[in-house]
Amino acid sequence: MWTEMLSLCHAAKAKDIRVWIDAEQQDLQPTIDEWTLLLMREFNRNGQAFMYNTFQAYLKVTPRNILKYLKIAQDEGWTMGIKLVRGAYIATERRDLIHATIEETHEAYNGIVEDLLRQQYPGLDEKKRYPEVALMLASHNETSIKNAYSIQKSLIEQGKPTIKLEYGQLQGMADEISCGLLQLCQRSGKEAAEKQNEMEDKLRPRAFKCLAWGSTQECLQFLLRRVKENGDAVSRTGAWVMGFRSEIWRRMKASFGADWGFYLDY
Repeated sequence: MWTEMLSLCHAAKAKDIRVWIDAEQQDLQPTIDEWTLLLMREFNRNGQAFMYNTFQAYLKVTPRNILKYLKIAQDEGWTMGIKLVRGAYIATERRDLIHATIEETHEAYNGIVEDLLRQQYPGLDEKKRYPEVALMLASHNETSIKNAYSIQKSLIEQGKPTIKLEYGQLQGMADEISCGLLQLCQRSGKEAAEKQNEMEDKLRPRAFKCLAWGSTQECLQFLLRRVKENGDAVSRTGAWVMGFRSEIWRRMKASFGADWGFYLDY
């Protein structure tokens, strides 16, 4: 199995395709973490994150677990690839391993993000060079996305160091968040083209959509976990509909002129 894993990773590397190892329940996760550590040691060199491990913020141990691997990356000089999620196994995981409330999970998630972005992760040796880190913020939570963008934007504008940050949402979920990030990117891109301003390019958010690829049978368990993980999405449906309606009309007005505005009240 390890030989096949290496074969897949080398094939992806040859095509310049990054690899994310997904998280599982805690009876399986320690071994996955150790395997991913071996892969990051081999592939995440020269300041590049090719291999990412997934960390679930609803687990109490996650901040300490991230610190463990940050220390190893710091000592050995490779790049730590982190995909941060809230967690998808609350229905089957041991309950004592998980934060007692959703508010505690939010606090843990946002705290980890801020510590990583500010390069002030508690427990790291400040006398050593801060490890290279690449963070994929895999979240459908608008507050977390906005907070992360605001923190990184402030750091960049102040000329302070930060880490590589990217955003990811599932195709068909939280599209209003993804579109909002793209609009920031488009605005910044236009300003950068006009002003030739390197700062604007640094501020452009890198947004991705995750597509489950395969047969229904192959993808079903993955999609069911995502539905469970994003159960609060139903409560946001009304806002999504209004947002999509507004975006559709914005694009129509941009295509045919601003005189279409009176149709908005139909």
